[in-house]
Amino acid sequence: MIMHLLHSSRVENALNFNCVVCNDTEYDTPQKKCCLENAFKSLFRKRKYKIYALETSDRSRCPCINESLSNKEESNMIQKYLRAYSNPDLAKNVAKCVEDVFMQYQYRTSVEIHNWEKKLELIAKSPDLMRTIFNDLYMGSGTYAFVLRKSQSYIYKEVMKISLGKREGFDPMWKSEMPFEYCVGLLSPTSHILRPIENSFQPIELPEVLFNSYVFTKEKKRISFYEPVVNGWDRTPSVVPMFEMPECQHIVWTNFSAFNPSVKFVEVLHALNDIHKSGISLNDISEQNMMSCNGEWKFIDLGFATLYDLTTEYLKDIDKFLFGNHNYRSPWADIISHVSMDTAKKHTNWNLREKFELELIANDYWSLALLFGIKFCNFRKIHKFKLFKNHIKSIIFEKKKFFINRSLQEDVDSIFMALKDLGKERSWCLQPFQELLLSILQVNPVTRMQNVEKILFDNHL
Repeated sequence: MIMHLLHSSRVENALNFNCVVCNDTEYDTPQKKCCLENAFKSLFRKRKYKIYALETSDRSRCPCINESLSNKEESNMIQKYLRAYSNPDLAKNVAKCVEDVFMQYQYRTSVEIHNWEKKLELIAKSPDLMRTIFNDLYMGSGTYAFVLRKSQSYIYKEVMKISLGKREGFDPMWKSEMPFEYCVGLLSPTSHILRPIENSFQPIELPEVLFNSYVFTKEKKRISFYEPVVNGWDRTPSVVPMFEMPECQHIVWTNFSAFNPSVKFVEVLHALNDIHKSGISLNDISEQNMMSCNGEWKFIDLGFATLYDLTTEYLKDIDKFLFGNHNYRSPWADIISHVSMDTAKKHTNWNLREKFELELIANDYWSLALLFGIKFCNFRKIHKFKLFKNHIKSIIFEKKKFFINRSLQEDVDSIFMALKDLGKERSWCLQPFQELLLSILQVNPVTRMQNVEKILFDNHL
C-alpha cells in the first residue's frame, strides 16, 4: 500500500517509514532503499532528491526493496550450495595430481614412458604432411588447444589434446591451466565428464615451422600457434604439453527424430547437477564442448572448470576470472567477466561478489538452456535475442546501475513471446519446451537455481 508522499521539509520523518533520500547517483545503504518506479517521478524533476514513502511489504511496487531482499536470498543460497557442493577430498587430490604432473612428467621421463614419437609419426618435420594432419586427423580446436586423432586408422579410439603453446600472459603449464584441466577430468567422480586417459599427460614435439604461424583446416578454420613451452621441460624448443582422451563423436543436433528435446534436456540437466554435486562447475558449456560417447552425452574441455571448494581463492582475484564462451554466458557471468571489482563497489546494488559465487554454478544451467534454445528454437534468428545481447553490452560499458534483473528478464520474456509462431512451425519447439527453457533462463541466479531444483525434483530419474 502506497503511503502519503513526504514533503521535502520532512526528510527526517522519511526514515520512520523505512525510506531514504534516493538521489540520481547512489543509494544511502542497501538496507534503506525505497523507490517507486515512475508514478511520481515527474513531481520531483526539479528537486535535488527524490523521497518515496512505501511500505516495505509491497515488493512488487518497489523494485529497490525487492532487490535488497534478493541480496539476502543470494547469501542464503550461497551458504546452501557451499555445503551441498563441497568436496574437499576432490580438491586435495586434484592439487596433488597437479603437483605430480608438473614435477614428475619431465621431458626425458615422458619420452621413455610413453614413446610418443611413434604415436605421432605423422607429425613430421615436413610441412607437406601438415595438410594430412589438419585434414584427416583434425577434430576440433579452441582458444588454447586443438584435438587430433592418433592415427588415420580407426583401430585407435583415442585422440590427443595438444596445446597451441604459450603467449604473453598465458602458459599452458601453469598449474591452474592444462595440468588442472587434466587432473579435474581424471579425478572427476561422475561419468558425465569425458575422462582423460590415465598417465597420458606428457610433452609433445611439434614441427618447428608451426610456431608463431598458423594453418587452415579443410573447413577453412584458422588455427594459430604461439611459442613452444620451455620452462619446466627439457630445453627442446618445440615442445608443448598434451594428454590423451577416448574418441567421441560430435552430437548431430539436427537429428530430431533421435530424441525428444524436453526429455533430453532434463536428462542432461540431471547429469550437470551430478557434476555440480561432485564439487565441479564447468563454466564453458557450448555446442563444441558436448559430445556423444557410445550414445551417452558427455561434457568435454575443462579448460574453464572450477572446484567449488576453491571459491575463496577465486574471490581473491575476481578481476582475472573469466567464464567461458561469451556467446553462452549468463548476463551476470558476462558482467563479471568484464567489470572490475573497483567499478562494482561503486554499484552496491549489484552485489557482485555474491553474484559471482552463485554464477559459478548457475551459469552452467543458463548455458545449457541457451544452447538448447539456440539449437531447437532458433534463438539467434530472433531479433529480440540480438536486442537482449546488446542490452547486456550497454550495461557492461555504460555501467547502468538499477534493476538489471528486471529489465533484462523483460528482454528474455520478449524472446519467448516472439517464439509463439515459431513453435507452431517446429514440432520440437512447442510451448511446454519453451516454458521449460524460460524457467531456467532467469537473469536472477537465485530464481534460476530454485527453478532447476524444482525441475529435477519433478522429473526424478
